Amino acid sequence: MNRIHAPAARAAAAGLAITAVAACTASAAPPRAALLAVRPSVTVDQTFPGSPASIPVFAYLVNRGGPLDVEARRTPGTVLWTGQQILDGTRLPLPAGVPVGPSGFGRAVEVTVLTPSRRVVRRGALDLCVNVGRVRLGTSGPALSAYPESCTLHPFARGLHLGLDTDHAVPLNLDFGLGRFRPGRYVVRVRIRPALADWLGMDPASRAVQVRMRVPRSPVIAVDPGGTPVPDPVLPTPAHDGDDAPARPPAVPVSGVPLPADTLPNLAGLPAFDISIRRTGSRDMLLFAATVFNAGPGPMIIEGYRTGPRLVMDGHQFLRRGSEDVASVPVSKLEYDLREGHEHWHFRDFAEYALVRPDGGMVRRSPKEAWCLAPTDQIDQLVTNAEIRPGNPLLATACGDRSAVQVREVLEVGAGDTYSADTPGQAVDVTTVPNGAYDLSVRANPAGVMRETTTGDNTALRRIVLGGTRGRRTVRVPPVDGVDTERGAACRPYCAAR
Repeated sequence: MNRIHAPAARAAAAGLAITAVAACTASAAPPRAALLAVRPSVTVDQTFPGSPASIPVFAYLVNRGGPLDVEARRTPGTVLWTGQQILDGTRLPLPAGVPVGPSGFGRAVEVTVLTPSRRVVRRGALDLCVNVGRVRLGTSGPALSAYPESCTLHPFARGLHLGLDTDHAVPLNLDFGLGRFRPGRYVVRVRIRPALADWLGMDPASRAVQVRMRVPRSPVIAVDPGGTPVPDPVLPTPAHDGDDAPARPPAVPVSGVPLPADTLPNLAGLPAFDISIRRTGSRDMLLFAATVFNAGPGPMIIEGYRTGPRLVMDGHQFLRRGSEDVASVPVSKLEYDLREGHEHWHFRDFAEYALVRPDGGMVRRSPKEAWCLAPTDQIDQLVTNAEIRPGNPLLATACGDRSAVQVREVLEVGAGDTYSADTPGQAVDVTTVPNGAYDLSVRANPAGVMRETTTGDNTALRRIVLGGTRGRRTVRVPPVDGVDTERGAACRPYCAAR
């Protein structure tokens, strides 16, 4: 977290549908837009052998009409996404030829790369998220957009809000999907998909731009004696680290205290994904990615306070309405992890990962038991009070260093906290687990220490089937909720609509 082509017959049918919708909504025309070219030529950066082309932005889609406002939802139990335009308080269906999905408008930007002799060397279509990289390009646009600043790639995303204000523009980013080019000179043509261009009210002359593109030879790179290229060192910044801290006494659930319901979060587990088995030493380890999602209506806010030299903080959950804290309750403690590569404060009891039998019996728990909460993924931008700017300064996560006396860890409304499959200490040891069907359990708030609107959706189960022999274990993962996350890039999240 890939490309599919619609048949010509379907495209023709979509054209008829667009005409019908246009006839029904002629009095409410969508905003007018145009492509703006900002440079006549670009030079591609291919730093290392085999690296994909990095093409500088040379064109923007500019909205010169009223605000573009679209809500998209995934139909439960399917990979189908549907969208509605919000226009003057009225909801209008999108034309059939304008698909939407978690990454925005599907296959919206058609790209053709040609040689100077006009021979086509690459052709493709890229998705367009109008939320990313917006800038104001006119005096009628607001200084700060009210729309989200991102789309999402999460396989279990549920809702997306797409928006582009009047006199705002979004860059067309061609870095993804075009691959690598041989050194030489090319022409790049970019065009907005006809159905989308019609719906946006784009004049024929403003729907396409082209630039000259030069691909230089790759620079000489140092090689070690074994023949492996040695790039300049890069210090990675992991989104999350591993947590295999020692066991601790079970937490005591918070006593019942009446709290304002509109300020409580709702932590929901999402099904595990990116599931595989890796042989590590003499052990067979089940790897997986896991997400806990906050469906709101209140943010999940944990603050820790230092009371002395010990590397422990007293934890508190804050309940917030708007920009004001309205209540707080004590929760689990936060502890500082001294291990290299960790070196920040961890909150316990946020989640639990485990392998269980179909009858619910425990088989193995993941050793991971501490977290630094952060909004890594947008899951549903349409829930009540969804935060459109995750990680904003008012509710930023700060996991702190050893000298910290206070930390704040936040999971905002609409966002999920994902720990990837390669998180150290997260994998489940299945070396001696018999072959057969099991469930991977992702459970939020396992000890009940955090206050939330409901605990009915805290646990998500993902069926897996173990096979093979020790040292050569296999895992099969059926689809869940209509989503097959283990087929790689074979199908876009909204491909059922094509």
